[in-house]
Amino acid sequence: MQVTSVWRCFLAVVMFAVLLGTGDAQAQRGAKVPPEHANQEPINHLPNPYETVRDFGTLPDGRTWGSVSALNVDIDGVHIWVADRCGSNSCAESNVDPIVKMDPEGNVVKSFGAGLITWPHGMDVDSEGNVWVVDARSPNQTELDRTPNAPMKGHQVVKFSPDGDVLLVLGSPGERGDPPTHFTEPNDVAIGPDGSIYVGETHNGQFLDEPGPNAIGRISKFASDGTFIKSWGQWGFAMVSSGLRTHYRSILKGDSL
Repeated sequence: MQVTSVWRCFLAVVMFAVLLGTGDAQAQRGAKVPPEHANQEPINHLPNPYETVRDFGTLPDGRTWGSVSALNVDIDGVHIWVADRCGSNSCAESNVDPIVKMDPEGNVVKSFGAGLITWPHGMDVDSEGNVWVVDARSPNQTELDRTPNAPMKGHQVVKFSPDGDVLLVLGSPGERGDPPTHFTEPNDVAIGPDGSIYVGETHNGQFLDEPGPNAIGRISKFASDGTFIKSWGQWGFAMVSSGLRTHYRSILKGDSL
């Protein structure tokens, strides 16, 4: 099997695991769809083009995968970068590295990020090989009670060098708010060919039925040095209101989003 096929299989398995892990929460909190969508039936009649490879990869110290929603292919086209939630669904109380680089056989060749990320959710690798990771939330009250002296983090986007050095941080640690200085549960980042930074925020509005103060559907653009340029978008169902709701992967075409 070719290297690209391995990574596609790994992506499919990981995202399936993420969906399984979040299914109960969505069933309990799930939002309704617009009336226009009520009679639409999903179609899934095509054969699966991928081969499932279970238990792929060996993590440091024999630990198991936690919730994963951040992975990308390295610029060499061979290795992949993955960020998991430290063997669980949060890194708030962990001292392990959530960000790992793996070879095609699933061996970890590099890891970093311990103590710097609470809840990885989205990743991109730019043309220079730097790794951008979204930290979607701050520690919850239970986590704060257990680790009262831990530095505040979350609601941020962090740019790492390929060796794990922090090169740039967007957002204010542990604080919700609006760009340019803050984010509210950012869930993805994409880097344009010119180095422009696009950050998506919709995670906190995914279970809402109606717009309100907590219903955010926003994309913000920054220059490559972190200078704020503009924000746009609103919460909503795209087919009905041209709104944004849970865009878990930003798609770049050329130099536009």
